[in-house]
Amino acid sequence: MNLGHPYRAFGLNILSELEMPHWLPGHGPFDLSIHWGDPPESLAGAGCLHGLFWGNHDLCLLKYPDAGRVLIEKGARMTVAAALNGVEGGLARAIAGTAMAAVLYQRGQMCLHASAVAKDGKAILFAGFSGAGKSTLASAFVKQGYELISDDVTVIHPAPNGTFEAISSAPSVRLRPDSYFELELAGDQCFAESWEEKYCLRPQASFAAKATVISKICHLEVGPVQTPKTELIQGVQRIMAVQRNIFRPGLARLVGDTESILQTSIGLAQRLEFQRIIRPESGFHLERLCDLVTCPP
Repeated sequence: MNLGHPYRAFGLNILSELEMPHWLPGHGPFDLSIHWGDPPESLAGAGCLHGLFWGNHDLCLLKYPDAGRVLIEKGARMTVAAALNGVEGGLARAIAGTAMAAVLYQRGQMCLHASAVAKDGKAILFAGFSGAGKSTLASAFVKQGYELISDDVTVIHPAPNGTFEAISSAPSVRLRPDSYFELELAGDQCFAESWEEKYCLRPQASFAAKATVISKICHLEVGPVQTPKTELIQGVQRIMAVQRNIFRPGLARLVGDTESILQTSIGLAQRLEFQRIIRPESGFHLERLCDLVTCPP
């Protein structure tokens, strides 16, 4: 009897009845189980965000009109139902993004809206709002020989020695069509996803399977500049940069440990280098962006 697919993603061992094509194989003992079922339409007495997310530290319900419903219990069990006439692959993508962030928040962890790469045992995070170029820049570094750690959702783990680690998520990056062509990727490296019309790059040979110590956070912005510009982020602005880049901050407040997230934010601000990079509104200028990350002025 098949009880599910064993996976390893976001630092957790997961047993899932739903196939998750981008996650790596895993094994028990399992931290999280994912089951088909019939989640409720709402959670009575729970806080609500945008009429789509309900929750507290023990229960969280997510509703996606084009994907389905997801109920998360104490960060250990997930019950899912696909939407009728839902978009192909939509439920798996929802689980791999916001739903997993909710799991991690319930488990007392912190997630940044960032992609991450690693080289020589050190991780660089690319944070920023949707469309800033996080996945594109991470993919450019993977082409240069860096290892991918995560895309879009990066789990932050305080290590016992006072450093902070980025936890590996899954060996895939989702790219907009313009990013795909900007990177000049070979056709067999990517396939197009129907949900949100993006390409999915799967650099499994260049994936950092272990947690990696973070050395730097780059905050990406799009602005009225002709060529990319950069500056160091100093003082209290570092804490603000972390807080701005918490993944779905409303959800974090709804179901997470806000005090723990604040302390982690302060710790990151005290120990890491922070860099702001502003790129032009048109074009990526990838070579220049990579130079600014590795050799800032």
